[in-house]
Order: sequence, then structure tokens, then C-alpha cells
Amino acid sequence: MSLLEATAAGDRGDWAELAAARGRVAAEFAETGDRLWTAVATAPLAEVHLVRGDHDSAIAALERTVGLSAWSG
Repeated sequence: MSLLEATAAGDRGDWAELAAARGRVAAEFAETGDRLWTAVATAPLAEVHLVRGDHDSAIAALERTVGLSAWSG
């Protein structure tokens, strides 16, 4: 459901809700233990943080994405 919420928030231009929904999407994939899809979900979250000017969170999300991606091969 969070992926749909993220899409709707993005369509509305609601960056705060988009960041929250993208965070939920990444957390939901992480709960399943699927590292590849957690990485796929975390990369767009980094972009949202970057657009909002939250560079520290953007860097942290990108580092997490790279770490998860490196594991997946």
C-alpha cells in the first residue's frame, strides 16, 4: 500500500508525504528480508531527501542502497 501512497504523494507534489511513504516502502521490503528490493526502494528515497535539501539523509540512503546492492551481486 505504501508504494501506491508514494505514487499519489509524488503526483500531488507533496514532498513531505512522499518522503514518509518512500521510507515506509523501504521498511516494508526490509521486513521481508529481500535486500535487492530494499535497495531498489531506498534509492528513490535518497532522491526525495536530496530534492528536499536533506543531504545527510540522502547520503545515508545512498550508502544503504550501495551496501545492499553490493551484497546482491
